[in-house]
Amino acid sequence: MNEYELALEIEGPAAMWTRPDTGSTPVSYPVPTASAVKGIFDTVLRRPHIYIKPLRVEICKPLRYERYVTNYGGPLRSQGQIKGNNNYQLSATILVDVCYRIYGEIKMKKMSTRGSIITNGQFNEAGLDAERICGRMIAKKWLRPVGKTKYRPNGDLENYKQEIQAEYGKDFQKIWSVLKNPIGRTLLRYRRGQNWLPCFKKMFDERLKLGQTFYTPCLGWKEFAPTYVGPFRGETKRETSVDDIVIPSFLCSMWDNRKLQPSYVQNWQIVKGVMSYRHQIPTEDELYAE
Repeated sequence: MNEYELALEIEGPAAMWTRPDTGSTPVSYPVPTASAVKGIFDTVLRRPHIYIKPLRVEICKPLRYERYVTNYGGPLRSQGQIKGNNNYQLSATILVDVCYRIYGEIKMKKMSTRGSIITNGQFNEAGLDAERICGRMIAKKWLRPVGKTKYRPNGDLENYKQEIQAEYGKDFQKIWSVLKNPIGRTLLRYRRGQNWLPCFKKMFDERLKLGQTFYTPCLGWKEFAPTYVGPFRGETKRETSVDDIVIPSFLCSMWDNRKLQPSYVQNWQIVKGVMSYRHQIPTEDELYAE
């Protein structure tokens, strides 16, 4: 386990890690998806500038599938069922009597600094009347002053490019060259310039030990609440008999740059009760990690 690795154990009577390719009679994956693992960690502790990267999962009980039927009353019913206030029976194949040990690594997001400053000197060097140009741009709300001779763009200047070209005509190329080459360009930095990983790990471990969560974690579907969520228990052991299982198509992520864009990995393998979220086949270090 590396310095900023998190781990917890979760157990419950039922779980449903839905395979999207199984349609209206869903079947569960044998292990939680990466997004489900993130969700479980987030119930204990979450911060906007920190996220958990799933590493691996250990299966601690034999896999057992059973048929599960529930009355569905959601928006995916037909119009006739909704008007008549009628439900329909949803049949699924779920896992029962499950226990997992899940591992994740703490990662920090980087935030942008306040850069991109444009100065009078840059316009003067280009042979332009800086006060006239900048005064007009401030009136048009393309720039805003941050001092007597310094300015920052109001948003992305690409949005104003045509208006600036129409305003300044033959001087446009010189002006645009200055605008697109500000001093103090935006840089990425850690929040308040500090490494928050040790603090986050300490708080996470304390909350996990005390059983504190923001909301009740679940084993896939919300109705499948766990009976235990916490640090590793001494009596729990990895189920090595769950071996040589190949998942033909495993859901990797539902989103790409905030757009709904499901992505999958193929032929992902479970070996001796371990599945890695980083490698198709668990490495020796992952199989025998303490």
